[in-house]
Amino acid sequence: MPAGDERRRSALIHSRIARIRRRLNSELWLRLAVAPVWTAATVVALHRLLLRDHTEIAAAIAFSGALVWWGWRTRRWQVGVEEAAVLLDRSAQA
Repeated sequence: MPAGDERRRSALIHSRIARIRRRLNSELWLRLAVAPVWTAATVVALHRLLLRDHTEIAAAIAFSGALVWWGWRTRRWQVGVEEAAVLLDRSAQA
């Protein structure tokens, strides 16, 4: 097999692995965002109920904290290239 065909085949396989990895990570990111967003919304609602002052600042702080918490959670649980390759092999029944 010529070198160009081998590179094209390798690029095709790598693009499929990257697509699977992207889809799995996007699903994971959305699933892991639920708890931080609900926590931030609860904090803002309680602040609004109890204090009623400076709700915008409390919302900014709560959602910034939720963003940091979400980023920390997603970095720990990202799907790697190896896992995506294994799933691609299993889907192809290889």
